[in-house]
Amino acid sequence: METVIESSTLPAKKRRKSDVWKYFDKVERPDETGKIVPKAACKVCDNSLVYGGTHGTSHLAKHAVRCCERTTEGGQQTVLAIVKNCSSRNCSILCFREELPFNKVDKPAFRRYISKSFGPQFKPPCRVTMRNDVMLLFKEEKTLLQNVLKQVPGRICFTSDLWTSNQKLGYMCITAHYINSEWELNKRVISFPMLPSPHTGKAISEEIYSNLLGWNICDKVGTLTLDNASNNDSAISRLKDSLFGLDLLRRDLFHVRCNAHIINLLVKDGLDHVVSSLDNIRESVRHVKTSQAKLQSFFECCQRLGMKEKRLPIDIQTRWDSTFLMLEAAIPYQKVFDLFFYHSDFQHIPTPTDWNNAVVLQDFPKVFKDSTKMFSGSGYVTSSLFCLQMSKISGVLLKYGNQTGFKVMCDSMKLKYNKYWQNIPLVLALASCMDPRYKLTILELCLDLNHGSESGLEVVSNESELKIGAYKIKLSELYEEYEKKVNSNATGHLEATSSLSVDDDIVAVMLSRRRESSIKTCKSDLQRYLDQPPVQVQPLPKFNVLEWWKAQESTYPVLSAMARDLLTIPVSTVASESAFSGSERVVSKCRSCLKPDIVEALMCLKDWFQAEEGLQDEDPDDIEELMREEP
Repeated sequence: METVIESSTLPAKKRRKSDVWKYFDKVERPDETGKIVPKAACKVCDNSLVYGGTHGTSHLAKHAVRCCERTTEGGQQTVLAIVKNCSSRNCSILCFREELPFNKVDKPAFRRYISKSFGPQFKPPCRVTMRNDVMLLFKEEKTLLQNVLKQVPGRICFTSDLWTSNQKLGYMCITAHYINSEWELNKRVISFPMLPSPHTGKAISEEIYSNLLGWNICDKVGTLTLDNASNNDSAISRLKDSLFGLDLLRRDLFHVRCNAHIINLLVKDGLDHVVSSLDNIRESVRHVKTSQAKLQSFFECCQRLGMKEKRLPIDIQTRWDSTFLMLEAAIPYQKVFDLFFYHSDFQHIPTPTDWNNAVVLQDFPKVFKDSTKMFSGSGYVTSSLFCLQMSKISGVLLKYGNQTGFKVMCDSMKLKYNKYWQNIPLVLALASCMDPRYKLTILELCLDLNHGSESGLEVVSNESELKIGAYKIKLSELYEEYEKKVNSNATGHLEATSSLSVDDDIVAVMLSRRRESSIKTCKSDLQRYLDQPPVQVQPLPKFNVLEWWKAQESTYPVLSAMARDLLTIPVSTVASESAFSGSERVVSKCRSCLKPDIVEALMCLKDWFQAEEGLQDEDPDDIEELMREEP
């Protein structure tokens, strides 16, 4: 028994349709295990083939050619044209997905591969055709994405960061973050324009505003997350004037600083105070690896002490997380190093103080590493966890700030912490309250640690009490704005659909007034939500805050709309693979020589197709893999 899937029932987000589907029907048939799965049934021979996911349509096109060899020559030529069109499109997709140069298709090896795979009758596209196909595909996909963004039920939040190229040209990456009607968090790169120097606040604001106008989404703007450069502060001020005018509340909630960047500043400040200990351990590891004889001698020391022979990794100094991985690997071999250097005059032999510092550092940065990874993700909500992570960081600074030898380091990091986080960013404080596991309690704890006693559990300072009161007022003000908006939409809907007589209208008005009067005496969504105890959840499975709000949408119709917008906010501008480094993001060599409009098309298309495949968070530079060495 099979089911033919009508096109009208396909998901709305399915974006493209290959010409090869003229020769296949989408059906549901059992697989080898008996499970019903989607298949592509050939209209000529009725054989069913898999499709979707990573399978693509190339194999369908080749099957169509083979089938039509048994049909008329004209029919075969029609299918052959479809195969060529399909394969040309797939070549374009391969090009931007793997960041290959356009002239790749002109290489003899590539053309030989195509000829062997598809037959000598298929001629691969030239690089000019590839470029034109990419630009055409970009226009098609951009139109589809524009329609998606128009239908987003809540606000769209944005991140922007600057890139460079080997030609020293500047580019700006603008990314939209939104929650769709199914309460799924999405992100899409919507623009990648070249930004001429100098990168002033005016130039940045004008480029961002121009792109928002071009996408026709200025009315949906929620927040903008930028790094901490001074020119970005100027850009934010200009954008507030352009987007919000005198709307003070939206102006207050607009700007979010990149918190992964702030963590980098904290960690680097701390490491500067123990740099000599790090240098001694780093140089010792490097010294062991300078020759095979020294490495063999190190292994012999391992054998004498009953330790496993191991090649210890050296950190990548532009990646602070790799420094802690180096320490984690080296610390168990402290006695091996002592034995190895027993009769040595090496200048960087680690002292007991160095090893003691390393032991503390090994435990100390875990919260920073975990926070950076959490802040840098894009497939899950980060804003609701902001105060939780800040509380953990503040707690670590308090714990180690009283230990001998680390007070100066922790005091330095605390100064940086206070500069950016002592006054918790308003919009992230409100977003943290939208996590039903914590509600106001996590905000109160974070404020206690920032302004109260050293333990965070004793008498809270007056300043902390004043702060929590101010945040509660802002939370209520924001809720009232959403309440007006939701009620206005409901009233407009009733007026648009009303077809009552004059007498009935009078009754409707009277009923409406009574209903409004009774509503005023009831608790608001916000008050009912805060009055309920925090949600108790088991450690597993992992709690999904969006699924919780989706289930509670009918219970809290106004508050859920507010929660949707607050939970959309990204707390970082950087992707996970670059979150631990202060280095610039660089356009690849093969792209930097192209025209700016082609670079933009390639960057956007890669992101859009990765999003469709669920690969936006793929990390090609896993630091633990890079540092792993076999014994």
